[in-house]
Amino acid sequence: MSLLTKYRPQTPDELIGREKEWKQVDAALKNGQQSFLFTGPAGMGKTTFSYVLANLHENTRIIEIDGASYSKVDQIRELVDSINTSKLTTNHTAVIIDEVQRLSSSAFDALLKALESPPADVYWILATTEVEKIPKTIQQRCFTLHLNGISKTQLTDFIEDVVEQEGLDVAEDVIDLVVKTSEGSPRQALNNLQAVQGCEDRKQASKLIGGAGNTDVATALRRAYKAYRQGDEDFAFTALDSFLPLLQTIDVDTLRRSTAFEATNAIESVEDEQALQFYAIVLRKMLPPLAHGLARSDFVDRINQAVEELQNV
Repeated sequence: MSLLTKYRPQTPDELIGREKEWKQVDAALKNGQQSFLFTGPAGMGKTTFSYVLANLHENTRIIEIDGASYSKVDQIRELVDSINTSKLTTNHTAVIIDEVQRLSSSAFDALLKALESPPADVYWILATTEVEKIPKTIQQRCFTLHLNGISKTQLTDFIEDVVEQEGLDVAEDVIDLVVKTSEGSPRQALNNLQAVQGCEDRKQASKLIGGAGNTDVATALRRAYKAYRQGDEDFAFTALDSFLPLLQTIDVDTLRRSTAFEATNAIESVEDEQALQFYAIVLRKMLPPLAHGLARSDFVDRINQAVEELQNV
């Protein structure tokens, strides 16, 4: 199990450095608020907040959709109708829409109607990295919370606790590097920590963190491939293994700019046999986390097809 999965907060008390923000959410709930909008850069906890909020009540049905793949008005209408008309054994329903800015204008109109008069047991939780693209009418119906990075002190304390609980041998200067390169994001800090396990010094850790950046996995692939070509297979595959868990957490658009998209494009343009061998290894490693993270996406089909084409490489 990856550190990211193991230490993902499940309750309000487990949120890292977010006591003030959660108090605001809790106050809104007590005032009868049923629609929430979480905004901020990637990796700052929008999805985590969404799930913690959704799981406050026992026996809650959680529906999670991606704005990019669920952007049409008919899809939103069908979703709203199914929620309003279905007879459930659950006490509450929480609808999480990630990257909600990707909805079409007409889909936003349909969503607005749902937000205006939701059933008493239905909660709408929206998340976006681009709040400026959300119609004002939607924003006005929601309790909006902007999430920035947590402080260096809070993040350092958190990572030191994880290191202690896991019994990891990580030098203080490496922990400092892990925190500094995380930009206030607990998610990125855990990914970085996962990458540097077993590092002997800060220099080696810096290379691995550079190869595990969750906002630019394509760059990580290029670095790993360069090491592979130069004969440093140990570093290449350590770097690959360190960032593969990230594929379960990043959004579809980021993924399309990342390792998978670059690798699948490469099979059509790269004639170098060594490069094709490397891409084949990457794709075979990637398929399980991709299938887990993008079960609703036809992008997984493209990965499967690419793997089949590379079977004989």
